Amino acid sequence: MRDTQRVSVWPVGLAGYLRYERPVLDDSAHVVGWFTAWKVKRRFALDMAGFAVNTRRLMTHKSAEFSYNVSRGEQESYLLSQLVNLTDLEPKANNCTEVISRTDHCRGMISFHQHV
Repeated sequence: MRDTQRVSVWPVGLAGYLRYERPVLDDSAHVVGWFTAWKVKRRFALDMAGFAVNTRRLMTHKSAEFSYNVSRGEQESYLLSQLVNLTDLEPKANNCTEVISRTDHCRGMISFHQHV
C-alpha cells in the first residue's frame, strides 16, 4: 500500500455474505464495478478493510470526513466520494485477484491456519 497515490482497493475475504468481495476491473485494469451481494447500488461497494487512502490526499481534501448521518454500510462510499472518482482507484493485490484482508465479522469461525 506504500505506493498508493490516491486510493488503493483490493478484495476482502468473508465480507458481504460472500466468501469475498472485490472490485471488478476491465481489460485495462481500471475499476468498473463491484462483485458484492450486499447493498449492490453503493457507489463504492467495498468493505472498510478493502481500501487505503494516501494521507496526502486527505490533507488536500480537508473537508473529507465520515458522517453519523449515513446509513449502515455507506461510510466507505461517503468518504471515498469526497476523495476520488471510480476512475481514480488503484487496484492492488495482483489486479484484485488475491484476497489480502478479511473482515472480522467471522472472528472465531476460522483459524489463521485454515485456508480460506
